[in-house]
Amino acid sequence: MKDHYFVRRSSWKGGVALVLAITVLAAACGSAKKADDTSTTAPDGGAAANSANVVKAASGPPHTGGKLVFGLDAETDGWNPTSNRWAVAGTTVANAVFDPLAAWDADFHAQPYLAQSIDHNDAYDAWTITLRSGVTFHDGEPVDAAAVKKDLDAIKASVLTSAAFKPIDQIKVVDPLTVEVDMSIPWSAFPASLTAQSGMVAAPKMLDDTTNGSRRPVGSGPFVFDKWTPDTVFSAKKNPSYWRKDGNGAQMPYLDAIDFMPIPEPQSAYDALRTGDVNVLTTSNQLIINKLKADAANGDTQFVQSVGETEESVVMLNTVKAPLDDNRVRTALAYATDQVGLAKIAGTDPKDIAAGPFVPGTHWAIDTGYPGYDLAKAKDLVAQVQAEKGPIQFTLQCTDNNEIIQICQALAANWNDAGMKVSIVNMDQGKLINNALGGVYQATIWRQFGSPDPDGDAVWWNGANTKPPIALNMARNADGVLDAALYVGRTSADDFERKLAYITVQRQLAQDVPYLWLSHIPWGLGAQNTVRGIDSATLPDNAPAAVLVGGVERVTQIWLDD
Repeated sequence: MKDHYFVRRSSWKGGVALVLAITVLAAACGSAKKADDTSTTAPDGGAAANSANVVKAASGPPHTGGKLVFGLDAETDGWNPTSNRWAVAGTTVANAVFDPLAAWDADFHAQPYLAQSIDHNDAYDAWTITLRSGVTFHDGEPVDAAAVKKDLDAIKASVLTSAAFKPIDQIKVVDPLTVEVDMSIPWSAFPASLTAQSGMVAAPKMLDDTTNGSRRPVGSGPFVFDKWTPDTVFSAKKNPSYWRKDGNGAQMPYLDAIDFMPIPEPQSAYDALRTGDVNVLTTSNQLIINKLKADAANGDTQFVQSVGETEESVVMLNTVKAPLDDNRVRTALAYATDQVGLAKIAGTDPKDIAAGPFVPGTHWAIDTGYPGYDLAKAKDLVAQVQAEKGPIQFTLQCTDNNEIIQICQALAANWNDAGMKVSIVNMDQGKLINNALGGVYQATIWRQFGSPDPDGDAVWWNGANTKPPIALNMARNADGVLDAALYVGRTSADDFERKLAYITVQRQLAQDVPYLWLSHIPWGLGAQNTVRGIDSATLPDNAPAAVLVGGVERVTQIWLDD
């Protein structure tokens, strides 16, 4: 094996997506700087300062001790990385208890984290993961090659996650600290897949506990699970033998304990921050982000905003269910959707209106040719289809969140204006997700596609992943041209070839219309003025790491100041 992945940062510029940037200190000690509404990205998609941030300078080195209360936007159904469904909130909690094999650096290259190194052969079809010596799980067992193989085998076998790891042919233990992963095809961006849920390493005994394992997580992370009352609080205590130290040699984590509180209603979460019931919250609700920015500008709290690539808010269409199996109907819906009007309702900045899966100005984005708002064209297509097939009627699934309900009502009004008949059904988020996975829907409000490297989103678009019982291509859109481009994007290590491939991906998605693009979703983090470390995470070698990755905040280096 050759080419140590950890030291190849400069050579991967442009090869792995460079679409997010680390945030920087934006305020002097004890003062607030007026927030600017614009986050910035360097021309090549690399690191850039985020002028929206307002954070307080520390009074000195990190203090140890204290408990942090972290407000989340949702609850999670369990903590087994091989079987449970983690959204942003679940991944934030998981990063406290588990360690990922890889993590994003400040330029959004995937770098080793729990792994000491991640190397590849010349063909990119064999990768070697070398682990750190002396790291243990919370139950005292070693984080060794056998444990990582067991975890990756479970990920590969899981109904939920197997499609994402389909290129893996076999996983072999080479020696106590070395795992070889052999691929059926080249996979140039493989380390990127180890930065999130599929890269979290759970203790073998936890994976073996099919009764309580998902409710009692055991990892190697900075905090040890204490108790979990679903929909109320997830509590964890400091791991006193955690393997990481900071640049000054101080033991991490700094906090003694952390409570994660799910508060799904955005206004309620904001109120909890203002009253001090939570110390930190993360949100993608633009109306609340605007309030957080204003509060930080006034010096009341602190604010950090994500930059670069984001998730997208969309309406996902089931392309195999009538009437949405007709491309003309899907295109008519795109023409009939008033994105500007919807942005006003949601408080979305007009610059965040989406026409594809990549944020304008980032490394992969192009003008996609997506059919934007044109009511006359929508009516013409509707009339054409109705002349052949009769009335166009379908149901739109929405969560029971008040802001989402308003958006869904506006969408239905748009489409009714074009001559279609739309009914709305509201449900909790868990049911909506399960319906999407099972194909039990026609149209559904949705949020997805935030991977810093677009290969991370390929699993959602590949035609091979439309099969039951769980179809990760939840729109069920099968397109041979799209699949061929995704293959090149995965197998090539050449940045130019990959970029051309993802140009094709964006254009095919615009033609197929499996998604009605609404907006890009930047995340915001609000924190009380005593919280530190919210914008200054590092990797194990103390190089800067990305912060607030798609809304996920790593809590290892957060601490409380006087």
